[in-house]
Amino acid sequence: MIGTSTKLEKDYFRAHSEMINDAKNVRPLHVLVKAFDFVMNKYKENKDYKYILNQLKSIRQDMLLQNIKNEFCVKVYEASTEISIQNEDIENANITLSMLIKDLYNTIHSENDYQFYRYYLIYNILYDIKEMNYIIQEEKFISYKKRIRDIIDIMKAMNEKNYIKLFILFLNLN
Repeated sequence: MIGTSTKLEKDYFRAHSEMINDAKNVRPLHVLVKAFDFVMNKYKENKDYKYILNQLKSIRQDMLLQNIKNEFCVKVYEASTEISIQNEDIENANITLSMLIKDLYNTIHSENDYQFYRYYLIYNILYDIKEMNYIIQEEKFISYKKRIRDIIDIMKAMNEKNYIKLFILFLNLN
């Protein structure tokens, strides 16, 4: 499906809604780019997290319905992740981080991807240590070892229950 809607702002619809399967309710890529800029500027002015969360979910939904996976898609997911982290919304941050790490970064380059690998590692240290096995085996993870060495050292200190080393590592984080 290729969307035909020209709305810059659009509410997020639950997946079971019939409205999302109609092209007139889905925005094409060129409209999504304008919508993203519009809602980000509005968010910078009013800092309304509920608003931006709803709008970014809607943009991501429109991309998903049209199978859009490109640099713009990565930009939207990275912005969604950062805004969620800034607003302490760990659940939404994990959703967008997982999409970046497990899907988008496999085929699309981003200059910021090492930063989001760090976020993902930190999230999993705190909430899902079992998931660490997945990311440690990823080829991209291996290539970033030098850039995320501090996080790896923290993981090792936690696994070894070396709390003195862990404390020192936290104090020296950049």
